[in-house]
Amino acid sequence: MSQSITIIGGGIIGVCCGLELQQRGFNVSIIDDKQDRQGCSTGNAGHFAIEQINPHASWSMLPRIPKMLLDPMGPLTIRWPYFPQLFPWLARFFWNARSASVERSREGLKALNQQALAAWEALLANIGAPEFLQAKGHLLTAESDKGVAALRQMQRQSERHDIRCQWLTKEAMLSMESLLSDTLKAGLWYQDTAFCIEPGELLLRLRHEFKQLGGRLERDRIYQVDPDPRGYRLQGEKSYVCQRLLIAAGAWSHQLTKNLGYSVPLETERGYHLMLPEHQHCLSRPVASYERSFIMTPMSSGLRLAGTVELAGLKAKPNYQRAHLLQNHAQAILQLPKEFVAQDAWMGCRPTLPDSLPVLDQSSKHQHLYFAFGHQHLGLTQGAISARLMTAMITGDHVSMDMSPYRIDRFH
Repeated sequence: MSQSITIIGGGIIGVCCGLELQQRGFNVSIIDDKQDRQGCSTGNAGHFAIEQINPHASWSMLPRIPKMLLDPMGPLTIRWPYFPQLFPWLARFFWNARSASVERSREGLKALNQQALAAWEALLANIGAPEFLQAKGHLLTAESDKGVAALRQMQRQSERHDIRCQWLTKEAMLSMESLLSDTLKAGLWYQDTAFCIEPGELLLRLRHEFKQLGGRLERDRIYQVDPDPRGYRLQGEKSYVCQRLLIAAGAWSHQLTKNLGYSVPLETERGYHLMLPEHQHCLSRPVASYERSFIMTPMSSGLRLAGTVELAGLKAKPNYQRAHLLQNHAQAILQLPKEFVAQDAWMGCRPTLPDSLPVLDQSSKHQHLYFAFGHQHLGLTQGAISARLMTAMITGDHVSMDMSPYRIDRFH
């Protein structure tokens, strides 16, 4: 008889987990309220960022934060009315800038990212959709002498961690991407990264496959989870009872763990993007800027500009001026017409923990209770490998790597 499991969260993490569990014979139900494709699983930069193994909290990053915060249109901003609520998370964040913590987080991110693309390639091949992953690498550019020095340091660190990258002169960059500005000085080409041609369409394809295999997708917003004699009671517009439960609700996950005995210091990084629909063919691969902390990704619907962070919680209204700021950045490093129409400004909430690692764990307090959330900027990158690891955990199979860095109770 097939076993059943319910997943709260129908984004990239939840759906990938659902598909993997279906392959192991589970009857899977997913409950999610964002079936209009407005979450971070569709609004992300589309970059499979396997090179990003450094946690956000580090001594090298901390000196840059005050300058960012003083610039109202910089890559990082805090809505100051939210600061009192944010302060406990910030304190944990700065505590995790200690060298020992940074190294633990770096190794945890590296362990996931090393397996990320292979897991995606296997998943996409299994559903007959390999075209969603384009393995062309990406460019990281520098405009200033300081940026060039930073890229040199990043190159050395990447090589220490066996991440392939190639130094590019300005001329070499322009030969790869002819519409880049000649004001750029140098760049790095990360050959082994990849990008998604359309994250929203990828999510739809995954959900379609999930339903074709008999999965149930229920539209509802679960706001409370309680233990129940039969397993777990989920409360939304309707009430549900399940024996096995996986919480993969992104930036809302910590709200669902409270009644289960877990207090998780999860915060939301509100990210923005802007689309340039008429310029989808101006780049052949993603291009990022060191100084401007943003990335441009060519997609089937246009050129996506992404990369700004706002700390303001889950409820504040979007400030779409932050999205339109990205247009100025694009014009500075691309040879674009002075007048062009940008559209489809978007904002979404990335779930972030102070050490930049996700929670991938099973409960030590309750039977058949599992967690997969908190992937910050790397939800797309780590979606398939997270699903593979969680499925092994749920089925009792051998898990291929040390899962202790991703414990839900590591902050207690």
